[in-house]
Amino acid sequence: MSSGPSAAADSTAAALRHVLSHLVTPLLMCIGMGLAYLGAFHAPEPHDLRVDVVGRSGSWWAWQ
Repeated sequence: MSSGPSAAADSTAAALRHVLSHLVTPLLMCIGMGLAYLGAFHAPEPHDLRVDVVGRSGSWWAWQ
């Protein structure tokens, strides 16, 4: 076993690489979900949407 500054630097680099490798997946998931959300809802428009009114024929006029 070697000890000294180079062993400490190797240990620190390995620990940093380990932590960063575990943070990459959640970061990519967050970026992907954000892009998917923005892609789906960036400009909503109805496309040939039919609107129906449900209720009795005189019930609308009662609220006027």
